[in-house]
Amino acid sequence: MKILVVEDTASVRLVLARVLRQWGHEVIEAADGESAWKIVERDRVPLVVSDWMMPELDGPGLCRRIRAAGFDDYVYFILLTSRDDEADLVEGMTAGADDFVTKPFSRAELDVRLKAGVRILELQQRLAQQNAELNEALGIVRRDLEAAARTQVSLLPETAARFGATRFDWLYSPAAYIGGDILDYFVVDDGLLAFYIIDVSGHGVPSALVSSTLNKFITPALCREGLRDTDNERELRPQTVVEQLNRDFLGHADDDFYFTMLLGFHETASGRTRICQAGHPHPLRLRGAGPVESLGDGGMPVAMLDVARYDSFGLTMTPGERLVLYSDGVTDCRSPDGEQYGVGRLESFLDDHRALDSASLLDALRADLTRYRGGSVFEDDLSVLCIARDQ
Repeated sequence: MKILVVEDTASVRLVLARVLRQWGHEVIEAADGESAWKIVERDRVPLVVSDWMMPELDGPGLCRRIRAAGFDDYVYFILLTSRDDEADLVEGMTAGADDFVTKPFSRAELDVRLKAGVRILELQQRLAQQNAELNEALGIVRRDLEAAARTQVSLLPETAARFGATRFDWLYSPAAYIGGDILDYFVVDDGLLAFYIIDVSGHGVPSALVSSTLNKFITPALCREGLRDTDNERELRPQTVVEQLNRDFLGHADDDFYFTMLLGFHETASGRTRICQAGHPHPLRLRGAGPVESLGDGGMPVAMLDVARYDSFGLTMTPGERLVLYSDGVTDCRSPDGEQYGVGRLESFLDDHRALDSASLLDALRADLTRYRGGSVFEDDLSVLCIARDQ
C-alpha cells in the first residue's frame, strides 16, 4: 500500500517511515502539510498518516482540504496526535479523519490501525469495480431499452392520418422507456376503418411485449370477423373481435395479466361508428358546442375471465365532432401532493380547448399533464387517440 507520512519532526518521520517499509508498504514522506497536499494532488495516495501539529497547514487542515477536493478515489486519513480529550477527537473527526494514533505510537496499535484502513480501502476498490461493472451492464440494458422504445414507436400509426372526412391524431408517452399502451387504426374494408386503444396491465418490458404482440395480432382480417352483412346495411360488431381476443389470450400468462381496450369500427362516408368498451375508460364525445359527453357502460377487461361477455354501442359522428379515447394514465396522473388529474379535470380541459385542432389539442394536453405532474416523468403510460370529422 502506498502511504504518505506527514511529520515535521524529522526523527519521528524517519522512524515511522522505516517501520512502514519494514511492513512492506511504499512510503512517501512530507515535512509539512503544504508539501503533503501537493503530493496528494499529484500522486493520489490512498492512505495518509499525518501529524496533528504542523506549521502553516496542520493535520486537520490537510484533511479538510483533501475532503473538499472530492477526489474520485477515497483517501484514508489517520491523525497522529498526543491529544486525547473529547473536544480534540470531535475536531479531528469533523475535519474528516478516519482514525487516530496516539503519540508516542506503539507498533502494535499502528499496525492495527493501518490494517483496518487497508481493509476499508480494498473494500472500496472492490465496490468501485463492481459499480463500474454494474454501470456497464446498465448501459447495455439502457441501450437495449432505447432500441426497444424506437421499435415500439415504429409500431404506432401515422399521426394526422386522414381517411376521407375523418382524421386521427394521437398522444403517446410511456412511463419508462417502453410501455404497455398501444393504439392503432387501419382500413378494414372499402370505406370502413378499425381503431383501438389498449392498456396492458403492469408496466415496462413484460407489458410492452404483450402490447406489441396485440398490435400484430389485431389485423384487418381479424376485424372482418366482426362484420355481418344484412339486407339493409352492414352490421358492425366490434364485440366479436374482442370476444375472440379474450379467448385467445385467456390463460396465456400469470393471474395478474389482463388488458383493457376500446375497439371500434367507423364508416368514413356516413360517420357511423360502433365501439366495444372492455374495461377501458369511457370515451369522450366533443361536439362543436354543448357539454363533453361520456360514452359507454364499462365492460370487463380482456383475458381476465372466460365468462366475460362483450357488447358495443353506436353513434354517428357529425361534422365538427371528435371522439377522445384515453388510457387511465391520463386521469390517474398525480400532482406532487398526490391528487389525481381525474376525469372531471380532463373534461374541463377538453371543453376549454375545443377551439383547437386535434394536434394542437393533444399538444396542449401533454403540456397540461406535465405541468400538473411537475415534470415529464409519469407514473403510468399515457395514450390518447383523437378521432375527428371535418366540418
